[in-house]
Amino acid sequence: MGTFICFEVGIKNEIVDCLTYNTKHEWRCYELKVSVSDFHSKQAKTFVGNYNYYVIPNELLDKVKNEVPDNVGIIVNGDRIIKNPKHQDLLVGEKAMYYSIIKSLYRDEEKYLKIKQSGNIDELTRLRKQKNQEIANWKHKYKECHQSYKWMSDKYLDVYHRFRFLQKRAKPEDIEEMRNMDWR
Repeated sequence: MGTFICFEVGIKNEIVDCLTYNTKHEWRCYELKVSVSDFHSKQAKTFVGNYNYYVIPNELLDKVKNEVPDNVGIIVNGDRIIKNPKHQDLLVGEKAMYYSIIKSLYRDEEKYLKIKQSGNIDELTRLRKQKNQEIANWKHKYKECHQSYKWMSDKYLDVYHRFRFLQKRAKPEDIEEMRNMDWR
């Protein structure tokens, strides 16, 4: 059980930099951008998943964050979620998503087999380690994001519910006074 990860996945006539599918039946698309020109390139942003993200370096954040659509999340330096994505229905059929990830995984397997048949085992070992490291990095990012979400949910959900409870019972002038308070 877990998450299946594949890089450079062709979906219809577009390519998503990274696609994941997990046992909760969630598809996540990641578009990696390294510069402002890369961010603005004519290449399609393949945001067809249930959750979609831009993965950008920290230096790019202030330059493009206001251009990111509301439903798209932002991950900085590959390990820090700045903005969570909003859930959306798949923009292509689920069969197309399955076909795309299987086709791309098969492509990677064919690369490995060709290298293995060529007798260049060192190259195969290097590629396997590289892919395993990429997978470990993505799993780590996902785990950190989930832990951050859980922490924030645990910390602030109770406070929010208490505030809403009190707000419903407060007088209008009390609510106005609360809005004008300096909470720092």
